[in-house]
Amino acid sequence: MLSYDGFSTMPMPLAFSVGRCTRLQGLARFDFSSLATTGHDYVVGVFNGSPGWVVGTLYSVKTTTNPPLAIDLKHMFMSSAGFDGVTGASSTHPDSAMCSKFSVRLRNTSKAIDVGGVVRVLNMSAGADTDLTDPQNFVDLIRYVENHASVTTFGGEELRATQQWDTHPVDQSRYAQFISPGKTQADAVDAIKDPAMSTIVMVIPTFPNNTYELTAKGHYYARYRVTGALANMASHPPVADLTLLNRARDQAESLGSRGYRAAARIEGYAEPAIGASIGRVIGRAIEAAAF
Repeated sequence: MLSYDGFSTMPMPLAFSVGRCTRLQGLARFDFSSLATTGHDYVVGVFNGSPGWVVGTLYSVKTTTNPPLAIDLKHMFMSSAGFDGVTGASSTHPDSAMCSKFSVRLRNTSKAIDVGGVVRVLNMSAGADTDLTDPQNFVDLIRYVENHASVTTFGGEELRATQQWDTHPVDQSRYAQFISPGKTQADAVDAIKDPAMSTIVMVIPTFPNNTYELTAKGHYYARYRVTGALANMASHPPVADLTLLNRARDQAESLGSRGYRAAARIEGYAEPAIGASIGRVIGRAIEAAAF
């Protein structure tokens, strides 16, 4: 079955032919603490499957002051042969590229006695039309994620096992468009404002002695100048039936919160009108308990 699992080694088929290009895979990894900055109360991660060198950013946010504070903790850079240099030569850095699939994994690496807190993750189909240099916008983003119907909430113990989120196309025509790879944080922010693929937002409240391992992996189709080995490795990406691609995308997009899934199961077993009503009530109750 097709999937948008970026950690799978299988190439992602496209809905239509895009001509010859070179297939690349890239990895980014970062360890961090939920108390990365003393006095701050959140770490917020924003990740997008765009064809750029910067694939995500972690921010440390303090919401208890007026105005709030936010600082960049870490930019996650995609490391891949042929896709990891800001000033690479034309034969080793692509002229244009597209991201075919992109996934993020998170794991709590704390000692068992220290594990705690909650983490909320939202896979957003809509763009974040916000200025991420304005700390007040982080407060709005945190509240948006915390109260969204499809947010996934994890306790500390659940994150001792690695959890994974896959991005999916939100604009099919732009998803298959080859563009000049972004090389800066500004390019990454632009991709989040007007995305071709969904944006993953993690909201991690501070909790003493909790550390995390964050890993991202992306698959890319790239085009190079005619000189060099990477250009000579170009081939035609596989093309799949659009029905299969839509099914894979719908599967990735439908992964909501535990309350959402419980409500869906109840609606499936009960009388339609009654089941829908009961499902919504119980789903909201489970979500409230999870928060």
